[in-house]
Amino acid sequence: METVLLAWNPRRFPWGSLEDELTQLRKGGSVTTRWSVGNRTTLSAGSRFFLIRLGVEPRGLVGSGWITSEPFEDLHWDHDRAKRGDTTRYADIYFDYLSETPLIDIEQLKSPPFSRVNWSTQISGIAIEEQVAINLEKLWAERTNGGPPIGLEELSTAKPAILSHSSRVYVNRYERSPRARALCLAHHGNRCSACQIILSEKYGNCAENVVHVHHLIPLSDILEGYEIDPINDLRPVCPNCHAVIHSRMPPYTIEELREIIERGKQRANQAMEPDA
Repeated sequence: METVLLAWNPRRFPWGSLEDELTQLRKGGSVTTRWSVGNRTTLSAGSRFFLIRLGVEPRGLVGSGWITSEPFEDLHWDHDRAKRGDTTRYADIYFDYLSETPLIDIEQLKSPPFSRVNWSTQISGIAIEEQVAINLEKLWAERTNGGPPIGLEELSTAKPAILSHSSRVYVNRYERSPRARALCLAHHGNRCSACQIILSEKYGNCAENVVHVHHLIPLSDILEGYEIDPINDLRPVCPNCHAVIHSRMPPYTIEELREIIERGKQRANQAMEPDA
């Protein structure tokens, strides 16, 4: 899995919708947008990114998330350059965390074990080498009061979302794949597909990244070398619904679980009705 640095200079690019997007993330919604990736012509969907605020104080890392498309060309983000017909390269991105002020300041980033990266770059899309990325994920998890998006032990070994029979486990590697998870949540959002809960609305910010990603195709039906389609094959589900789905073999479908939930609501309503 590649990790890249995206740059934001408020002097050059005022982020008019930042407050709205911060509010949306705090409520457990998803924030998707596009961002300039500099001179990058190739960048895999599912790559990890960190966003650094530069140009004005305070400087440092303010956001993180996932790249959800390959680079594409469009009119330049600078209005004057766009009027001249200038273009630049973008990629679609999905934020999993965003802060108004830096959570890791640039002075700390310039010190080991992070100092091998040019954090003062004005060009988006530069690569963050693997070991720096692993250390950065650890510190970022501490600063955001949450766990990293995938297990730290997987950061150096994450592969494209391809499942073989030899890798089957109940919490499957493909379900924790940064590529598959990012693309699934970018498309479907964080609302549970079965019970419709958004966990952060109930538990607050601590639950923003707790949503699970469930595979619609039963494990027994997946053939070796099958390539996951994150939009059509995966759905976000809350941990409770995910546990119930896998409480039998074959697993319940999401549609079956919705019917179970609806019957439970009907029984609860009937129990509350006064006797005739």
